[in-house]
Amino acid sequence: MEGGKKFPASSIEVIDFVQRHGIRYIDLQLTDVPGKLHHITISASSLKEDVFENGVAKLDGSSLRGFSEIYESDMVLKPDPSTFAILPWTSDDKKTARMICDVYRGFGGGRFSRDPRFVAQKAEEALKALGFDASYWGPEIEFFVFDKVHWDVKSPFEGVSYKIESREAAWNSGGNSYPIRFKEGYYP
Repeated sequence: MEGGKKFPASSIEVIDFVQRHGIRYIDLQLTDVPGKLHHITISASSLKEDVFENGVAKLDGSSLRGFSEIYESDMVLKPDPSTFAILPWTSDDKKTARMICDVYRGFGGGRFSRDPRFVAQKAEEALKALGFDASYWGPEIEFFVFDKVHWDVKSPFEGVSYKIESREAAWNSGGNSYPIRFKEGYYP
């Protein structure tokens, strides 16, 4: 919402809003499989009804981690008008809005099965089919800091093992770091 006003939700409303508010560019956004946000910017003057129906064929899927090989890399972005928002950090002479896109295979190939947005939509549909009214999804920031990791892969017949050294680990009694107890190293 901008100044308490609701943003448009249909493709026709988005096109009208873009024209009336002097928006110059549209960022078509998507995420790759690991979750990194990517975008392709188009001129606002090229935003027509057919962009919402047929998409924009400007995505090379082989350039995104986890998407596709070069021989199947032609992809199409179809913007979701309900995700329309103005990017507040852009100046008036370069006013930019964004929409999150659904990713399709090129040449009428249908939805791209590894598009994280599509995976989430299918998961929500599966939960609704099981009788759930709503589901809530969000990212979780989680990582571990190790001082060293030792691998033992001498012989697969003897087994494979690893050993983690971390000054912050609960099992480490030495060192001068603050120990993190089990199940307490999560972002709040």
